[in-house]
Amino acid sequence: ALLRLSDRKLNERIREVQFSTKSKPELIKKFTNSISPFPWRQTENEIKIMKGNYDFILDNVSLMYNLTNTNHKLKKDLSSCTCNFHLTFLLRCRHILY
Repeated sequence: ALLRLSDRKLNERIREVQFSTKSKPELIKKFTNSISPFPWRQTENEIKIMKGNYDFILDNVSLMYNLTNTNHKLKKDLSSCTCNFHLTFLLRCRHILY
């Protein structure tokens, strides 16, 4: 029963941060206003395909996060990712946003 309750609380938190509502969180609104429409559309597409199950493991030697369910790596300061989206557009990808 405790496990179900903790899962319920986790699912509630996940639903709170999902972008399925028409109104955007304040942080996303500021970001939207700071970039032009094309990069925003690209980033919005990344948000739509974002998965809620990324597991990050910090490698203290290289100061990189390894994503356990993908082959991507993130810098510790979240300034870059090795995924194609970030390398192509130099925008924040779904891994960094997560």
